[in-house]
Amino acid sequence: MSGHRPVPLYRDTAGEFARIHHPDGPTGFVVRPDGRLGARFPLAGTEAALRDCLTALSAPRQGRSRGY
Repeated sequence: MSGHRPVPLYRDTAGEFARIHHPDGPTGFVVRPDGRLGARFPLAGTEAALRDCLTALSAPRQGRSRGY
């Protein structure tokens, strides 16, 4: 086993998500467990966007609690 977990995938076949979030071209989204968007990025920048998102999530927050 490589240590990677499968990533849940959602295909917006009915267009509902696109209608609400208006993607501009091929777009990736990270949806948090609470249903809110955690990141939005062009698919061409997926690797950098996910790296930045994960870095931001693991950085300690100063002056406030992690109330998300």
